[in-house]
Amino acid sequence: MNRIFNITGLMMILLALPILLGAWQVMGEGSVNGNDLMLKQAVELYQQMRFSEAENIFNALLEGNPSNKEIFFWAAQNYIKMKKFVEAQRCTEKGLGTYPDDISLRKIKSQIKIAMKEYEEATDILEEAAESKPDDIDIWLMLSFAYFSQKEFLDAIEAADKVIQLDPKKMNAYLFKGYSMIGRKKFEKAISVFDEALKMEPENNLIKKGKEYASELLKQKKGSRKIGQPIQSDLYDKVTAAHPDGI
Repeated sequence: MNRIFNITGLMMILLALPILLGAWQVMGEGSVNGNDLMLKQAVELYQQMRFSEAENIFNALLEGNPSNKEIFFWAAQNYIKMKKFVEAQRCTEKGLGTYPDDISLRKIKSQIKIAMKEYEEATDILEEAAESKPDDIDIWLMLSFAYFSQKEFLDAIEAADKVIQLDPKKMNAYLFKGYSMIGRKKFEKAISVFDEALKMEPENNLIKKGKEYASELLKQKKGSRKIGQPIQSDLYDKVTAAHPDGI
């Protein structure tokens, strides 16, 4: 099984990227004041991966009882990159205390829970968020990952299907769906899922490797090699073991 690759680090980055881009767009709206300029500087440092310098500015902004919810959002992201999950969680909770219905902050909170491998709590947050915003692709994609991480493969497949329904070109959804099919030992169906994705992105290495993995397991099955519970455990370990950047 040494050929089996770990996709978690990249997948968490892909999960976070749309949310980050959305927040950057929101931050560009409205009037500019001193706090906005500090926030802009801190975000630029964050994007340059100068997290410690950004943290100093974010801390100063947070101490001033900010009225801009983007401060909580970006400060939490910066803490996550520094693997300061407790601080990230505290920051998000403070933001939600002022903006309890803000979807971006709730999604960040769920990302923190995922980074801390608290998948059940992440699922609770995301399921509630999905009720209020059922067409949010990010929510369903994170739900699929959270379900998968708990080996709730049927729910993971359903959440991935919701993403595909909303955006048929979302490759991450095919990954989660395909691997969840593997988790259920539905190897031929997993191959079909990966093939569907490869029709759109034939050079996608993650999808290709997923298909190779499913094909290898199918070959073992047809060769009457015993495929028991260890395969499912190995699948879970390989896909969810590492969180190099938290998200």
